[in-house]
Amino acid sequence: METLDSRVDEQTRSATVRARVPNPEGKLRPGMLLLVQVGAEERQVLQVPEGAIFPKGEQQYVWRVDQGDTAHETPVTIGRRRVGAVEILDGLEANDRVIVRGLVRVKDGKPVTVVANGASVE
Repeated sequence: METLDSRVDEQTRSATVRARVPNPEGKLRPGMLLLVQVGAEERQVLQVPEGAIFPKGEQQYVWRVDQGDTAHETPVTIGRRRVGAVEILDGLEANDRVIVRGLVRVKDGKPVTVVANGASVE
C-alpha cells in the first residue's frame, strides 16, 4: 500500500487507498474492483474519556486526582481521538485518576470526594 486517505466518507463509509500491485500476467485491468483489507498494528495506549479533557488556549488539560484526593490541573498532550476516548501521549501515568464530570466546579489544589462514577467537589 502506498497511501491510505485519513478521511472516511460518511455516506459510503469508504476511504481512498492507493497501492502498487505486481501484475506481470496482465490479469488486473483498469476499472476492476478489489476487496482490500487494511491491517494496522495493535498499539497499547493510555486513554481518558473525552469529557475529561478541557482546553485553555492551545493547551489541553485534565483534572488529575492525587493519593490525598486533591485535584490538580494537569497539562496533557493528546494523540488520536475516537468516539468517547482520547489518547494521552504525555502528562499522565497509567494509574492516574482523572475527573470526568463536574469539571467546572473543580479548583486546583482543592480536595474532592471520589465516588464510584467519578469525583465531586467538597
